[in-house]
Amino acid sequence: MDDAVRHRSDYMWSWEAMGPSVAHGIRDDETYDWWALTRAMLETGGYPIVVDEAEIVAAHALGTNTTSIRADETGTASLAGLLDLALCGALPSTQSCLVLFTGQSHTISP
Repeated sequence: MDDAVRHRSDYMWSWEAMGPSVAHGIRDDETYDWWALTRAMLETGGYPIVVDEAEIVAAHALGTNTTSIRADETGTASLAGLLDLALCGALPSTQSCLVLFTGQSHTISP
């Protein structure tokens, strides 16, 4: 892993072909933080979760309709992951979770 950290672009790069996404802010063109995120997952027993566009849209609607937070789809994508875990039974009923809404929706006025 030391070599991967020193030569990150040899080990991790952006997807060459990727369609559009409502959570476009997640689609980085630079993978500078991949090792820190991977290390955190390994140290905490975590793992990546992949959700589809419909799940992201549903999570965005749920998050913005039930809170006063004006998050965008990128910002509510973590809720989509949590909902996916809950639906597949991966969360014990006693589990406490924290979801961060990190992106803000901006309305552009004429």
